[in-house]
Amino acid sequence: MVVDIRLTPEIFERYGDRKEKGRIDFVVDVDSRLFYAVPKGFEHSDFVSRLKGDPEKLIPVQFRFNKDTLVEIITGASSFEAEYGVRHEQKYLVLAHKFAIELASCSNLDIDLKRNEILHIYQKKTTSS
Repeated sequence: MVVDIRLTPEIFERYGDRKEKGRIDFVVDVDSRLFYAVPKGFEHSDFVSRLKGDPEKLIPVQFRFNKDTLVEIITGASSFEAEYGVRHEQKYLVLAHKFAIELASCSNLDIDLKRNEILHIYQKKTTSS
């Protein structure tokens, strides 16, 4: 499901509370800037494999809420990376995180971030010459 430019109560009702209360997960296509909401009944690994696009540029993002307040944005790790060995360049992780912050900012949410983090566990290693 492609998410509109705003995170609405309807989107949260349909896709929120995934795995735990207050959590909604997305996959961000950094080429198109599209957000795909991960359905409640799917693992990232099953969902992302159905999307078109370069797997290295399809970045997982989690939003976590405490009641109606956004308290965490976490970018860069899901079962897709773990199961399929996908790695992301740092620039794509940074872009996806930036897009996630923009989505939150333009969605008229109450925001009090306690955690705002890019996870680098699945970042592509750079080689030095």
